[in-house]
Amino acid sequence: MRTKQIAELTGVEVRVTSSDRGELKVFADRAELNLQTDDFVLYENVRGEIGDGQRFEGSEVHYERDARRLYSERPVRIERGNFTMEGAGMELDMNERRLRVIEPRGVNK
Repeated sequence: MRTKQIAELTGVEVRVTSSDRGELKVFADRAELNLQTDDFVLYENVRGEIGDGQRFEGSEVHYERDARRLYSERPVRIERGNFTMEGAGMELDMNERRLRVIEPRGVNK
């Protein structure tokens, strides 16, 4: 059995650029990167900007490389233009840059 190799990082900034979808930026105070799978978990003060002007923030966000998705099962806040909503979590398809709020609540204009 292989041991899990984890890198602990602080002051994390992740950028993904796509010519047709713009830039995705995600920031966090700290992260754990699985060196074998390239999956990671971002912790504390996690905030992101999607190329189309959407923003999100929360306390913990996971990235699964094989599924090419960011997701959270913790409360998140999403901003889309003049709208702000909160939810029990989120899922971001990295290929389509489609952000889905899980159990949305509290939509504000």
